[in-house]
Amino acid sequence: MRAVITQIQQWLQEAPHPWWHHLPPERQQRRHRIALLARRLLSWLKQRRQLIGVALGLYLALCLLPVLRGLPGLGLVAVLPVLLVPPVGAMIYWLVWQDYHQ
Repeated sequence: MRAVITQIQQWLQEAPHPWWHHLPPERQQRRHRIALLARRLLSWLKQRRQLIGVALGLYLALCLLPVLRGLPGLGLVAVLPVLLVPPVGAMIYWLVWQDYHQ
């Protein structure tokens, strides 16, 4: 999260585009700058790594809703796929690897 905030701060400090200084002054308005920064942020969020992080964050936030409503068991059941899929996938990979190499 801190990396995202520092990235946005860097974008706000620097020129939004390399040719920004060559635009006429009437085109260097705040709304044009914000629109360009918004387009840059959206394209950055569409990258695979950021998209996975946003999706995982939204899923975990949705899983916390039952916990906040007083249903910790339901929240735990909702989080179990996130917790169990990586180790089960690694175990399946290891078993297939073992079977293939014997």
